[in-house]
Amino acid sequence: MFAILPMPEINVWLDMIFFTVFFLVVIVFSVHLLFNFLTGRMYRRFVKDEWPTHDVPLRPIPKFLHFQHVMSMIGLGFSGMYIRFPFFSGGRTAMRYLHYFLMIVVIVNLFARLAYAFTGRHKDKKMFAITKRDLKAAPQVVMYYVFARPTKPHVDHYNVMQKATYCLFPILLLAQAYTGFSLLTTVFGFDIQPLFLWWPGIIGIGVAAGAAYSRILHYVINWLFIILTFVHAYLSITEDFPAFREFFGVGKAKYDLSPHGAHAPVGEPEPVMAHGTEGTA
Repeated sequence: MFAILPMPEINVWLDMIFFTVFFLVVIVFSVHLLFNFLTGRMYRRFVKDEWPTHDVPLRPIPKFLHFQHVMSMIGLGFSGMYIRFPFFSGGRTAMRYLHYFLMIVVIVNLFARLAYAFTGRHKDKKMFAITKRDLKAAPQVVMYYVFARPTKPHVDHYNVMQKATYCLFPILLLAQAYTGFSLLTTVFGFDIQPLFLWWPGIIGIGVAAGAAYSRILHYVINWLFIILTFVHAYLSITEDFPAFREFFGVGKAKYDLSPHGAHAPVGEPEPVMAHGTEGTA
């Protein structure tokens, strides 16, 4: 049996660490936004309308699933932080039910998106595969984002940083669902406590310790999602705002559906710009 760690102290440290990290992330990307203005990138994009051009149309099903995912994740973040820090009284029970309902929506949505990616006429799993070309281009992509070079190479629909993030998300979602549902005291009316059936029983640490560690891991992953989503939204807006708007049905991305598509580096003005985007998922 593992000894239970001092939870109050751990919770305080986790709160301090992640609020500090998030504050630093906001500062870093505020500086990044300033450099976007100073280097003229924002002027070229939002004033001269020089956005990446896509050669693959945005199809309705991924668009719908993405919208559901975004709305559910916002609701999960809000309800989860309320459960952690109840900033108004009398809402915890309702927030818990909302939280679990939205998690079910997210998981169903995840499996629907995976099914779309791997099966059917428009399967797009290859768009997310990290290749040798991606790895070779990775340093140049990083240099573009830190303003060390004016363009980023285009080797696929998404760049390597996007692909890595999109591949990480399903793993985090499943881990978050696993730890979250393991905290249920009963399964919606059934006299079954998931902690008796899940990993605490398997490794023999007991229900109390299992609940404590599940809650810690759940909270850590929650902050990872908040930080990754913040960065993703920022890059979506600043790197490809038309595609960002199209995902929410209020605009349209730029397309070049000619046989050759769009294959120029992203960054400085080009006759035709690359179709990679920060606003797709």
